Amino acid sequence: MKYLRLPGFRIYPMPLWVFMLCIILADDLIADPSFRLPLMVEYIVLRPARWEDGRSNLEVEEKRNHGGLVFIYYTNVSDQAVSLSEWYLNDRESGQYRLAGDIAWDRRYNTVVQPGETSVLEICGVSEDFSPGRPVIFSQLNRSNRNVTYHESVFQKEQVHISSIIFESDLKQLTVHLQNHTDRRVDIQDIIFSGKRVENLWVSSEIIEPGGHVVAKVGLTKAYSHGDLAIIQCNLSFEDSFFSIYSHRNAYGDFFPNGTWGLHKLQFADARRHHLDTFVTGLASEDDFFTKDYRTTGFKAMPYTGMLPDIDMLRELESHEAVAGWHIHDERERMYHPQRIMAVSEMTKKYSVNKPTFITLCRNMKFFEYAYLADIPCQAHYSLTAASETSLTDPLGTRLEESAYYTRDLKYASAPRPFWVWSQGLHLWDEGSKKKVPTPEELGAQFYYNLGRGAKGNLWFAFHEEAGNMYPETKKALQIYSRVVSTLKEDLLIADPLHGDQKSPEHLDVAPLISPDKTILFLSNNQYHITDSACLWTPLRNIDIEVQLPAWFKATNAYEFNPETGFQMLKWRQSKNTLHLHFKTIDMGAVVVVLTDRKQKEILIEKFHQALAREQVQ
Repeated sequence: MKYLRLPGFRIYPMPLWVFMLCIILADDLIADPSFRLPLMVEYIVLRPARWEDGRSNLEVEEKRNHGGLVFIYYTNVSDQAVSLSEWYLNDRESGQYRLAGDIAWDRRYNTVVQPGETSVLEICGVSEDFSPGRPVIFSQLNRSNRNVTYHESVFQKEQVHISSIIFESDLKQLTVHLQNHTDRRVDIQDIIFSGKRVENLWVSSEIIEPGGHVVAKVGLTKAYSHGDLAIIQCNLSFEDSFFSIYSHRNAYGDFFPNGTWGLHKLQFADARRHHLDTFVTGLASEDDFFTKDYRTTGFKAMPYTGMLPDIDMLRELESHEAVAGWHIHDERERMYHPQRIMAVSEMTKKYSVNKPTFITLCRNMKFFEYAYLADIPCQAHYSLTAASETSLTDPLGTRLEESAYYTRDLKYASAPRPFWVWSQGLHLWDEGSKKKVPTPEELGAQFYYNLGRGAKGNLWFAFHEEAGNMYPETKKALQIYSRVVSTLKEDLLIADPLHGDQKSPEHLDVAPLISPDKTILFLSNNQYHITDSACLWTPLRNIDIEVQLPAWFKATNAYEFNPETGFQMLKWRQSKNTLHLHFKTIDMGAVVVVLTDRKQKEILIEKFHQALAREQVQ
């Protein structure tokens, strides 16, 4: 007995003579240029599962992820709509993968693909079947159980990829980051948005050097609607060969929040003086905040909708201007399978597509199974005063750097979507430590680690009045460090981590972000020791660092941004692609802003003064 696989047919056992006859017929069919399947696979790419566990010593009690995220992009090249049912991979039906636990979840954005439309299938594989070098024989069936897709290849890692897609509020203007992880120069030929016309396109460079980074600003002739699937195609070339890469996300206007968990009405004025603008809340739709207070405060809310979505709330607030998104769950990856979370997210979107969904995660080894399920994933890893998910890396506590590892892991698992991060703030922890809240230095340190790894939003947990009264110095520090967001949030939103060679002292962590016209560096001093009451830093003195910048980035000035005093000129120079900086002293850390236009300094100074003025408003 043999098995036959033909386009348009399922696989069935048959006698040898029938098999040979079908082969002859198949040759005739394939030779006919009019014969083709309605869905053509454009691009298949694998993002292997990865997370930091070597330095943070995460204790693993369940099945490890040996797979990764698979994205399969396909276009309807026929003149008729195609309704999809099951997909097959290497002769196994999708349901078999689900029942065997070899995939955590899979998702299509369109079950009906219109003529000329491009769509995508996401598969979160957790077995070795979804790892680099494994064969791919992919097909899809329509509702009549006929094969409509066929593609053979092997799983390959992202080599050139789109690391970030950020929408402005009008859903017509976007910022796109591309990274080249190969040792070859790649040229950009074109950037295309499926179903949209590009009105204007600015690219920082048409060449992506080996290991390089390029930023594009895109303007479309027609805006997306909220929640639309935005698929971007980049046509690239290497020497005489041409290829395309794809990426996607749902279209929502992005902003950089500086928020918190829960606020009561009497806190609104104080919260505004501390630069808070967003909060997760359990308030009902008829609460005063949604009827009148939002107008006077300017706050955005993330209403909690829960694992059984509050349908009435979704309907009543779906278009409310004060709703930033729907908070689906908080650290529920401890309790629920990702398919349950996906079902809740999809159910929420059926009743409210105008707002993004938001989830909070706490275990970096699970980011790959959960982060992509929501429009805005968030992570909460508290190195200070709270129990860590990892075994302690210091006899007296968890090293602050773990926050950086978790943020970097979430960035990798979430790209190109924006993600937010919880930082520890004013909350009276009672988990066996002598610390009840972070010290001012500890609060700033984890804040810098998070922002430097590309977080597109900062949320303080929390802003409790009692904790602030008991620890006024930490409350003041929260206000001071929030000035960083208040001053730089538009730049932080469209910036992305820059990967390249850096030279710095052993105990100095350097985390650069690149945007179209600025490089922002977060420097963190890792030379500290943990006591039972605080982390104590040893200052670094006479520090020289070198950062490799893209060839297209030409610096004109570099400033240290001290959130207490503002911007001070730094000793700096740029030689070819290398930025040289010198510091007399670095205590806990520092923020550096490198400009391409001298006029930008005045804009930043004005934003800083506006931040100071907000602190005086009663």
